[in-house]
Amino acid sequence: MVKAGDSIFIAAGGTGGHTYPALAISEEFQKEGINIYWIGSLHGMEKKIVGDKNIKFLGIPVSGYRSKSKLKTIYSILLAIVSTFFSLFLIFKIRPKLVLGMGGYVSGPIGLAAILARTKLAIHEQNAVPGLTNKILCKFANRVFEGFPDTFESTEAIYSGSPVRKQIWLANKNTEKKPERLNRILILGGSTGARFLNNFMPRVIQKLCSEDKIKVLHQTGKNDLSVTKDLYKTLNLEDCVTVVPYIEAMDEAYKNHDLMLSRAGASTISEILAVGINSILIPFPFAVDSHQEVNARFLADKGACHLILEKDCQLDSFVELIQRVGFKEHIRQRIILTTSLMAKPDSASIIMNSCMELFNA
Repeated sequence: MVKAGDSIFIAAGGTGGHTYPALAISEEFQKEGINIYWIGSLHGMEKKIVGDKNIKFLGIPVSGYRSKSKLKTIYSILLAIVSTFFSLFLIFKIRPKLVLGMGGYVSGPIGLAAILARTKLAIHEQNAVPGLTNKILCKFANRVFEGFPDTFESTEAIYSGSPVRKQIWLANKNTEKKPERLNRILILGGSTGARFLNNFMPRVIQKLCSEDKIKVLHQTGKNDLSVTKDLYKTLNLEDCVTVVPYIEAMDEAYKNHDLMLSRAGASTISEILAVGINSILIPFPFAVDSHQEVNARFLADKGACHLILEKDCQLDSFVELIQRVGFKEHIRQRIILTTSLMAKPDSASIIMNSCMELFNA
């Protein structure tokens, strides 16, 4: 039986898509007095994100397994082996009651260590197509949670949805009337940015600005910040576009914009459902197993977003799409209604409560 003062490990990192849902789950466990140890990569964004959340961070030397370079792949496998032994050491030292893996390369070594140490293991898959780590760990996990329905073939998988931070829920469009203001566009490429969007969207915005009054917030990722800023400057768009590498206050960004142009990572999908923002999604075409396209189709098939593939993005037709669906009030209301019916606001508590039942079984 788990009780206040006991500890659990939560493994997540690499991208915001793994990190932010894990953070929402952590908050639910902390309400029960559970100590959280966060297992992350040594150089990932997760260490900074959890730094002020009363969570103990434990870094392990892991990196992504998939690479075009055979040497990098071999190096990553060797790191995974080292990390597995280190994870075993951490488990035997701290004795967590549970290991919760959120997918991705960080979860592999600690998940395998949990199996070897016979520590209870739960996993959560944020994408509509399971990643390599979760495909393996799901065969041994005591609990399997999925962010999209029917992600796993197992009938025992629990459709929990993907947890979203509470401040994001507070930005729900259902609580506001259409504001009297300029049409505002939010451009997101995920936590690390998207080069295609950074190259393509300035030309789109140039055409839109010549016909409509708009304001734009464009998140580029740190690598493309200066190049994208220079491109907007060359196009004389500095007055209507704000360019930033990363957005900390995503709740404010959602609240203050009418249309989002974005990739289709798992967190993006979950936050669209939570907020109800109108969106045009352009999935990353090289995502493993095309999972971003599958993610986006989950919304598009129900009329909760507009989907266009990157190969189909032509300047004039894309501008026409924005003008046709981007700022119409009846479309905005439809998106709000559809997403509210699809959303799972209690996702984090579903996962936490199910894990607590696991202890008491």
